[in-house]
Amino acid sequence: MHMLIASLQGFVGNFFLLCNFTNRIRYIIALPVTIIMWYIATAILIALTISMELYVPPLRPQQSYTQGYVYAITAACMYMIAAMLLMVNMLGKSRRNVYPRCLGHR
Repeated sequence: MHMLIASLQGFVGNFFLLCNFTNRIRYIIALPVTIIMWYIATAILIALTISMELYVPPLRPQQSYTQGYVYAITAACMYMIAAMLLMVNMLGKSRRNVYPRCLGHR
């Protein structure tokens, strides 16, 4: 159930990013929503993987973690890195006003 919630958070974040790229939602609205959703998905995935290790560890050497466990760790890392990069991008836009208002036209 929690994995579904994390996937939904990631999907909503990706959807807002897509809407930003297609100019359906403004940059200043879409990017914070994307960053927040990706951080929530990261937190859920990290909490799930840590709780698996603490409360239901595999009985070694007969058992080990499945591919889903490794994919959850990989997805959490990728969401965290992407959210950090988007945050740096957004801070560069808001603090220095580096980017023009309309990127396509001058």
